[in-house]
Amino acid sequence: MRKPRIINGEDVDRLRYPYFSLMYGQSLCGAVLIGPRLVLGAAHCEDAADRFRIGAFDAVDDGQSVKIRSTLVHPDYEQSGFGYDIMIFQLDNDAAYPYIQLEKETISDGKFTVIGFGDMDKGSPLELSDKLQEVELQYVDNKTCDRGHGNRNEVKNDMLCAAGKNKDSCIGEYREY
Repeated sequence: MRKPRIINGEDVDRLRYPYFSLMYGQSLCGAVLIGPRLVLGAAHCEDAADRFRIGAFDAVDDGQSVKIRSTLVHPDYEQSGFGYDIMIFQLDNDAAYPYIQLEKETISDGKFTVIGFGDMDKGSPLELSDKLQEVELQYVDNKTCDRGHGNRNEVKNDMLCAAGKNKDSCIGEYREY
């Protein structure tokens, strides 16, 4: 399982991301509330916990605790290469926080904000943040991103890459593209 990280991020304003959702159990996985009872997250997090903390901000056990009722994994999810690594979680009860409405769009440029409670230093040992963190990264096209990952054809069309100088998320590997 990937280790959660927010490298060189900053504390988040309490009201900025009320839809942030966090699985905190066997592992730590961030997600986003997209409806009163729906959370969009990563398929590789399916068994990370049996509930979400909606609106977590001050600590990983902050926010409203809501049990997961069911899950729907993308039918083309590839666990070995993380292709189509997306799923929807249905909650037992309505969340008491506002949700975000997603729009379908093609992305080919721009800056992106990554949020989470992940490790704040790419060295050892794993040290989680006390507060929700955010870091801004720049879009990187998939061909350039794959070159940065050794030209192994690991970066597929269903994926989005973003990078920043001495900034990172997910596995914490910094690469300058």
